Amino acid sequence: MRPDDGGVIDDDYLPIGEFARRTGLTPSALRFYADTGVLPPAHIDAESGYRYYLPDQADRAVLLRRLRETGMSLPVCTAALTGGPAETTRLLAEHSAVADAEARRRARIAAELLGSLAPHRTTGTATVRGPAFASAVDQVLTATGDDPAHPILRAVHLEAGPDQVTLTATDRYRLSTRTLVMTGTGEQADWSAALEPADLLTALPEIRRRPRIAIFRDDDAVWVRSPDQPAHRIAAIDETFPDHRSMVAGLPEPATRLVTPQNRLLEALERITGPVCLRILGDLVTVGGGSGEPTAAIGLAGSSVTGAAVTIWFDHATLYPAISTAVGGDLLLDLRGPELPVTVRSADDGALTTVLMPIAAPSPGHTR
Repeated sequence: MRPDDGGVIDDDYLPIGEFARRTGLTPSALRFYADTGVLPPAHIDAESGYRYYLPDQADRAVLLRRLRETGMSLPVCTAALTGGPAETTRLLAEHSAVADAEARRRARIAAELLGSLAPHRTTGTATVRGPAFASAVDQVLTATGDDPAHPILRAVHLEAGPDQVTLTATDRYRLSTRTLVMTGTGEQADWSAALEPADLLTALPEIRRRPRIAIFRDDDAVWVRSPDQPAHRIAAIDETFPDHRSMVAGLPEPATRLVTPQNRLLEALERITGPVCLRILGDLVTVGGGSGEPTAAIGLAGSSVTGAAVTIWFDHATLYPAISTAVGGDLLLDLRGPELPVTVRSADDGALTTVLMPIAAPSPGHTR
């Protein structure tokens, strides 16, 4: 609709303040976009200069705001808004690729500057193989938490000792710890730090490519350096990491011990959705899913068992990462009963240990 001849604005028209509230743009931004021709108002009062918009302009205004939030230039925004959905998609993908490349370039420059400014080592240096360290981070990250009240639970705890490096993560319901044997000879390391995972993930691609890395720390960060490369700074979280050693040491002795091929257990889990039932009866070991009486039970050939018969249920989302991240070909499961923590251990070039809680047996008819 248009204003009538008497200059009275129809109810369908929105003053600039109301249109700004609806679209998340400020009135000054709307004036800028009007003056540049990207988003002209539907009507400008000839006497007062007041600008008015129609409700159906809101979608264009919101899209313009979101495109600008990505850092897209005004000419490209204009082309995206006028070119239809396919053209908008193409231009946004191109812009995103350029922006990502620029962000990586700036991050690389920042890392190089930080590396050149890295402090003199204030602790003993731990030297390990880069690919093994990156793999260890991948493995323990599955046990980190995301609790805003306890940021330490998102951390990866690193302990550097005289002859090995240990990475640990826990969300208090599960715990993963991986040890790596140090390579070569050098300074005697004896320190620990809780590492910020975002910084770890940024450094991981470079670490993975380096045959050997040196790790040391200063007061508020850990530094990772490979020969002839800038050091990566990994922030340390200034909180006390949970006493995981006492927790593990306080676990009861297992009532049942299962040794099973990792690949067979993993294949079985990939055929199951929802809760997982592990059943051991004598030498017969099966894995099934469902509720009540487990269905589609799959035998784990090649397994060996010592101890009592047991039926124990797991959350698939908890058990699967513990099995899929294992190292070596065989797993050792220490089972303490259907309501007590289970320890999953594997070993190859160091060792990986995961402690996780089982769940109550689902009731018949349970769905997920």
